[in-house]
Order: sequence, then structure tokens, then C-alpha cells
Amino acid sequence: MHAHTDTHEMSKADDIDARVRTLEAAAWRDMLAAPSEAERDRLGLCGLQIGDGALLIAPGVDSLLFNRSIHVPASELPRAERTLRTAGARRYLLSMPVPEVAAHRDWADTRALEPFSRNWVDFAREGGPPPPEPSLTPGCEVRDATPADADAVVAIYCAAFDQPESAGALVAPLLSRDGWHVVVGVVGGEIAGVGIAFHRGRGCYLVGGATAPQHRNRGLQGAMVVARVRRALAAGRTTIGSATGVAKLGERNSSWRNLERAGLAPGGEVAHLCPAGTTW
Repeated sequence: MHAHTDTHEMSKADDIDARVRTLEAAAWRDMLAAPSEAERDRLGLCGLQIGDGALLIAPGVDSLLFNRSIHVPASELPRAERTLRTAGARRYLLSMPVPEVAAHRDWADTRALEPFSRNWVDFAREGGPPPPEPSLTPGCEVRDATPADADAVVAIYCAAFDQPESAGALVAPLLSRDGWHVVVGVVGGEIAGVGIAFHRGRGCYLVGGATAPQHRNRGLQGAMVVARVRRALAAGRTTIGSATGVAKLGERNSSWRNLERAGLAPGGEVAHLCPAGTTW
């Protein structure tokens, strides 16, 4: 009886993880489709579906976030890598579950690829009650973003994730694009943080969130996670996913803590191969 129950629970968890992986791939593909046709042509933007995963191609945006594979089947990684190089991507990431890295070592050597310096971890939650509203420092609030907030949202996002100015062309359209929910954290009337979520079907994927350095330690980051999760649950999105980097020794990982507080649990760890010498 216990063995059967354990197997059932593992199968359920695997199913949730698979839905989250599909959501993640769909979110980032849609993000690359958000700019105008002229902007997509100018930046060389293309989001391909490969299996249930995605290949993001953006040679005009010198960023690892927008030039990478996401949950692409192992057999397709060589094709994905060739496609990125042919498109002119200078830096890129090829993702895979940590246990698969060793199996790709010989191929990686022939392509001058090496493991990236930081692994990521997938997070997920399925149903359950909404997380409680967190306490915020007086003078702070979280609200839905409007198109008028685009400049501030882009500035905070690009600074927090070390993105080039060209990445703003992918972020700004999300404030008015169907399927996306963007919130901002506000301190004394000034936009101080941003949180982005993608909605599709019965799922929601938290794409990214950041707070300006001078406004941290006020509870905004966690509050923006909670706001997006509560909105998703209210809209009937029962499967909610996200991801964050694995902290290095001595680092704080507030993103990990905020996701757990909002009811998301860590799952599989993802490694990446990249061209030798690649840094974030």
C-alpha cells in the first residue's frame, strides 16, 4: 500500500513538473514574439518549439536569457546548438537535467562547450490555498502595471538581470499583451520593483521579478511573488511554476525563500552548457 502510494505521488509530481516545463517554454517563446515585426526583424528574434521545449534565438540581444534552449530533448541539442551559432548568437546556454551533463561531455568537447557557472532549479505548486498577504514597510505597495510604467519596468528589469538595452524591446510589450500579468512594487510613489507572469490554460509561469537595490529589504520582492500567485489562483491557474539560480557558498538566495513562502516547492536542478569562457 505504501509503495503504491509513493509511486502514485512520484507520478503526480512528475506530471506537475512536466506541465511547468511546458509552461516555461511557452512563456519565453511568447516573450520573443511580443515585439513588433520590425523589432523582431531588427533583433533577429525567433522562438522555436522543439518537442515540449523551446529554442530562443536573439542574436541582436547579447543575453543568455534570450539565447538558449529550454527543456529541449537531449537528441535535439546538437541541432539547437548549430542553429544558435548559425544565427549569430555569440553567447548561449543549452539546458539539461544535471544527471545528463556527463553523457554530453565528449560532444561538448568537440564544440568547445563547458558547464555554465551556475545551475538553476525549477519550482512548482499545484492548487492549494492562496498564500497570505505579506507585511510591507509603510509607504510600500504592489499594484498592477500599466503601459505608462513601461520605461521604469524596463529599467529595473534590465539593471537587475544585467541585460542590454535591446532587451527592453521584449519586456515593454508585455505590459499590454494578452496572457501576461505584470505587477510593480511602489515606494513613496516611485516604481521600485517589477514582477512578470505568463498565463496559459490552467497554468501560470513566473518569468522574473526584481527590486531596485536602493529599495530592497522592504518586503517588496516577496509581495510581488505573492501578488502574482494570488492573481493566478483567482483566475483558475492551478499549476504555477518558476525557476531561480542555485546559491553559491555564502550567497543569500531571497528568490528561493520567496518562492517557497508563496507555496512553490523546489524540483529538478538544471545545468547548462555554454561556449568556453562564457559569463553572465
